[in-house]
Amino acid sequence: MWDPQAHEFRKKLSVLRYDAGGHGQSPPTPGSYSIELLAKDVIAMLDALIWTRSFCGLSMGGMIGMWLALNAPSA
Repeated sequence: MWDPQAHEFRKKLSVLRYDAGGHGQSPPTPGSYSIELLAKDVIAMLDALIWTRSFCGLSMGGMIGMWLALNAPSA
């Protein structure tokens, strides 16, 4: 779904695409999931990679992006 956009973004930006826990090819972890948990996973991943923070998402990814904007705008 993101291939055309990622191609365009890569012309000017570094792009990191990931599977949210339990989605795509990532194995599920025990316990329940929440948007907060998935957003904190994004923060941890970007911290570990020392990655510049910009986020783009659609559907569930959009909800994660909204949580990040409201709860961790400088993270």
